[in-house]
Amino acid sequence: MNKGEFIEQLKQSIGILDDQEQQYFVEEYTQHIEMKMSQGMSEEEAVKAMGSIEELSKEILASYHVKTDLNEQT
Repeated sequence: MNKGEFIEQLKQSIGILDDQEQQYFVEEYTQHIEMKMSQGMSEEEAVKAMGSIEELSKEILASYHVKTDLNEQT
């Protein structure tokens, strides 16, 4: 997966957040990927190092107290 695909999937997975919050995370993860690339990783390696989009989006949404699992208890 390349950086553009990763960022697009991340945006879709956190789409419940408002545009400003989404943009914050897009910029944050774009910078992380670019930093890893500047340290010698390929684009694909840098994206892979970010981890799974599913896990990242769960962490991001949890920080906003958005439930990602309908089976979660209140």
